[in-house]
Amino acid sequence: MAMRIQSELCHIDSEKCIVLVSAWDKEILLGSSLGQALNAEDAEERAIERLTRRLNQTKILEKEDQKQNKVKYNKNVENLVIDNGKKYSSIKDEINVEDPNHNDNEKINKQEPIDWSEELAQIDIQLNRIGWSKKEENQYLERSFAVSNRNRITKYGDLKEYLHQLSNISRDSDPKDVNILSSRPKLLERCDQILLKLNWNKAKARNYLEHSMKVSSRQSLDNEKLEEFNKLLEVELQKK
Repeated sequence: MAMRIQSELCHIDSEKCIVLVSAWDKEILLGSSLGQALNAEDAEERAIERLTRRLNQTKILEKEDQKQNKVKYNKNVENLVIDNGKKYSSIKDEINVEDPNHNDNEKINKQEPIDWSEELAQIDIQLNRIGWSKKEENQYLERSFAVSNRNRITKYGDLKEYLHQLSNISRDSDPKDVNILSSRPKLLERCDQILLKLNWNKAKARNYLEHSMKVSSRQSLDNEKLEEFNKLLEVELQKK
């Protein structure tokens, strides 16, 4: 695939520069990303780096879906006793079976979107409304998500949660004083603790997540949904 990179200057002032980078395969848009820095060159490099990471993540997801569509069953049977009393020793039967519950639409819904440009643009709008500088934004991110800057957010669920939190912050708020009810690291830690008490293995936990929340990974949940999932797990724990 001959991928073509296209850059567009979206915003520039004395404090920051924002560049939109898009990846194309002929006339097909593969994805796009925003980059922010003090100058256009650095902003473009950040955008390309983020876009490349997303495209690579998409390839990994596609490979995982291909693996899940075909389930391997290895049957190792030792001294199988059948009705006539005869024994068959060390029978191994390996087969490939198409997943009968496979649904293409559901598979697509479980994948994180490739293009985060809209969310990133909305974050900039909220930051301008609040009146935070880059330094103040980083102070808040350190408290809420335990990352040093926005470029460290690599999960779509985290980005959506960050946008949700910003939308509820009043103008001219001090990032050091903003009340953070439930930070993501704490929610994930609580989730791990409950799963440990339930004594569920990874497969059972994933099946429960898919059945209850319709996603295949906790990273696809924002903080509100993750808190809801934790409450469901607590209900299961009370049943024990």
